Amino acid sequence: MSKTEHHDWDEELIDDRTSELIDALLNVWPVPEDHHGKVVDPQTKAGDWVELKHLIEAGLLSGGDSLSATHRDFKGKEAMLTPDGAIELDGKRYTSPSAAGHALRKKRSRTG
Repeated sequence: MSKTEHHDWDEELIDDRTSELIDALLNVWPVPEDHHGKVVDPQTKAGDWVELKHLIEAGLLSGGDSLSATHRDFKGKEAMLTPDGAIELDGKRYTSPSAAGHALRKKRSRTG
């Protein structure tokens, strides 16, 4: 009989179930004796990212610089970099290159 049959899920039940599943996995797929696992903190890893604002701070880009699309489907399309690292494209402001690219692809799919 499952523990959840008569009880709602709560943090304690989730922790218990997680431990049971880990034990079951380790019985099927044991960790080698010499293995030392390393936990990678996603926040630390995220610190390695370079954003447009970092390129501006380093003097490699400047607010007001023109950004030109290089992909064949968007060649000649231009946007402008703002002093705080945002991208202005077709009169709208985007806080990341991926957001601007997504908007550009979406706009093309509606018109193309």
